[in-house]
Amino acid sequence: MLSLQRLFIIAVILFFTGCAPFVKQQPDTPAEQLWEIRYQQLLNLEQWSFQGRVALTEGKEAWQAGLHWQQKPEQFSIRILGPFSQGGVSLVGDRHQVVLTMSDGKQMKSTSPEALLSQALGWNLPVSILEDWVRGIPAQQKNIDKKVLDADGRITYLEQLGWQVEFLRYVTVDGVELPGKIFMESPTLNLRLVISQWDIEQ
Repeated sequence: MLSLQRLFIIAVILFFTGCAPFVKQQPDTPAEQLWEIRYQQLLNLEQWSFQGRVALTEGKEAWQAGLHWQQKPEQFSIRILGPFSQGGVSLVGDRHQVVLTMSDGKQMKSTSPEALLSQALGWNLPVSILEDWVRGIPAQQKNIDKKVLDADGRITYLEQLGWQVEFLRYVTVDGVELPGKIFMESPTLNLRLVISQWDIEQ
């Protein structure tokens, strides 16, 4: 009988121990200092690619598409795919020219990726600054209205250029923490980006 009582007590202790909440240990280094380290690391990340899905809402209009983005130091390539990877458009450019190719092969050229996407698809996307936001850093050489960091020095919320940007999830890729889910909102456009795969070259 005594052994059963001891067994019961041990079981109760183990149960409540297992139910104790897990407390994440906070970093000893201040968040701003960790951010400065992260910022330099991400600035040096100039060659990368990701695959994901994007949902856009503008007024009463809504679109969903697959998104493949490949970034190199002097060139970028963005492919926007329709449902089941059918159709879509590609946007390839550098500092001097951007070429948009429609699914039927028709091409349009400009010095501005924003102008091409607006003309072809009606999307007012800030492509030139998305290159920074998708890496989890503010757009370079632009004023920052608000920036919120977590304890690990990662941006969780950003206000810049009339946009509110939430970084809802991060993933670790080859030792680098990169956004996995980003919600962006401007007065006229909502954008939700979920990244399923990152590839980087350091």
